[in-house]
Parts: sequence; C-alpha cells; structure tokens
Amino acid sequence: MAPPNDRELRELTDRTRAEEAASARRRQRSLLAQAGEEGTFAGVLVDLAERRAPVALHTRAGRLLRGTVRSLGADHLGLVGPGGDLTYVPLAAVTGIRPEPGARSTDGDRRDRRTATLHALLVELAIDRPTVAIYTVGGDRVPGRLRAAGRDLATVRGGTGSDCYVALAAINDVALI
Repeated sequence: MAPPNDRELRELTDRTRAEEAASARRRQRSLLAQAGEEGTFAGVLVDLAERRAPVALHTRAGRLLRGTVRSLGADHLGLVGPGGDLTYVPLAAVTGIRPEPGARSTDGDRRDRRTATLHALLVELAIDRPTVAIYTVGGDRVPGRLRAAGRDLATVRGGTGSDCYVALAAINDVALI
C-alpha cells in the first residue's frame, strides 16, 4: 500500500472534522431535547423568578396578572405587580405564564426544593390582619382584612364587620391591598 499523499490527508482531515462537528451538533440537540423533556412548570417558575423576568400570568378564573415572580412556595407563587402590589397565586390556579417579549426562553429543567405552603403563608399574614382582596376560581372578589387561616379556609372580615369564609381550594389569588 502506498503512503497517503497531501490531498488524501487533507480529505481525510476534512471528513474527520465534518463528522466531529455533526456529532457535536447531534449531542447538543440531544441535550436540549432531554432538558425540554425533563422540564416542569415549577422549574420554569424557578428560572423566571431568578431572572426577575416580567411575566403575564393567566389564572383559572380568567384573570390576567402582570408582574415579576418574586417568591415561590411549594404550592404558590408571589407576583409583584408593576406598581409594587403583591399577589399570591396558588399554582393550581395558574393556567399559563408568558414572559414578556424579549425574555430569554427556558426549559424548566430546574429542581425546586421549596416547602412553604399557601396555607402557612396565610396563617403568618393573618397575624398582621392585612387588607386583602381574595379572588375565587368562581370569579368572586372578597375584600377585607385577613383575620385567620384555618386548615382549609381563610376568614376575611369585610367593611360591614361580618366575616366571610373562603375555602382555600377555591382561592384563585390573594392580593394585598
């Protein structure tokens, strides 16, 4: 067998480089696909919260909330609106979230280890008796002072001095006003 000439060596080198580049592209596509397949909604929220990305959040009650995800719990998120208003939304009430135009995309392949629940948050908030507006998944608005949070309910004292009881499972969002 005759030794390879310069042209044959160049062709071999070019083929090897092209095969390595194609292999690298396949690996990259595979890793991106894997990240997308392992994505979770909570993982997307973790990414958006860390980036402080402005979002539009849609809820089961048909509400559209705009703001920045500032806190995450095991079953809820805290959204700070453009005017600095804070709203807590159970994850079960969120139907979709869209980063504002120009935001970087995310796969949601992050893990979140947060354990605080909406119930625990409401119990803590009730100590200070803040003024709230609780919106239910049925579209009701319950304004007043958050007086207490039981195992499965929130008690709001309205302006007339009477209490209203809202099932925690029916909460679409809780706006601090």
